[in-house]
Amino acid sequence: MTTDQPLDDAALVERIRNGETALWADIFDRHRESVWAVCISVTRQSNDAEDAVQDTFLGAVERIEQLRDPSKLRAWLCSIARSRAIDTLRDRREVPADDWLEPIADEPDLETGLRRTEVVGFVVDALNGLDERDRTILELTERQQMSGNELAETLNVRRDHAYTLLHNARDRFERSVASLVVSRGGRDDCDELRLLLGDWAGDLDPTIRKRVARHIDNCGTCEATKRRMVQPHALLAILPVLGVPQVLRQPHAAAAIVERATALAGTTPTTTAAGAAATAAASTTLSGSVLAIGAVILTAVIGGGALLLARGDDEPPATVTVASTTTVAPATTVAPATTVAPATTVAPATTVAPATTVAPATTVAPAT
Repeated sequence: MTTDQPLDDAALVERIRNGETALWADIFDRHRESVWAVCISVTRQSNDAEDAVQDTFLGAVERIEQLRDPSKLRAWLCSIARSRAIDTLRDRREVPADDWLEPIADEPDLETGLRRTEVVGFVVDALNGLDERDRTILELTERQQMSGNELAETLNVRRDHAYTLLHNARDRFERSVASLVVSRGGRDDCDELRLLLGDWAGDLDPTIRKRVARHIDNCGTCEATKRRMVQPHALLAILPVLGVPQVLRQPHAAAAIVERATALAGTTPTTTAAGAAATAAASTTLSGSVLAIGAVILTAVIGGGALLLARGDDEPPATVTVASTTTVAPATTVAPATTVAPATTVAPATTVAPATTVAPATTVAPAT
């Protein structure tokens, strides 16, 4: 179907519940990015994230009736995605190497004045010091622009609790990354910090990092450096996180979701213009085939009756084998849409003669 305005999430869900399962392709295309972001953030491994994305949408198909507020579809999907991604981590038999970041050019970062690869390293190091929930919260709010209400729905917590979790996650990340960035970019401005770091070579163990964080809190110079160089949103934005892989952008990815939904609903998907056209073409072909089959059956019935009159009662009913051709009739059930199927009622001919299967009438024709 074509429409000037795309359907919102609530309308999509309502129509899917009414049997338009092909609309799952629209949901998949619309929310694939957000679901992928959650999965790659949790698993940090592209193959695991791909599996978790597919599991998320297949799980959503099975549970769509449980969604109480269809307008909160994205948050609901992200909640499922986080759960599936965590399950993937638990099911790992071995820990693969992280591959959740794209390569990045080693160029100066305008915000901090440091090399970009160095800044990315600091951000990743700071994220590694957070738990899974904090990392997911930062991904959803700072990179996916998820609101506090949506965050609460995703985490299955109250709204006020979600805001508390967000505040704490931001604070922990900022303090962690600030220790690294200020140590690297601000020690020339603060003698006390330079003494604290000693011959620091770039890595801070947890103990030194905490000391630096406390120093920043009590040092006006380093606090100013922090305000200038550490903007959590900007730092997270430069992370070159892997985008949705091509395999999840191919039509077969959405088709698998639609196929599962259709199987569960027991319906045939008919929605978008392309889908409607394909369905119409298939229906036309099928209708033509069924009508042709009906014509053959009708000819066989009429021909069988005429032949039966031509033969005598004393000849053996060699045409009983036609009963097997009446099994063609079930083939008409391929298209419940065609009204030809009732034509099988024309064949009380099976009572007129088991010979209704005189389809091999062509073999009898020479006898006539």
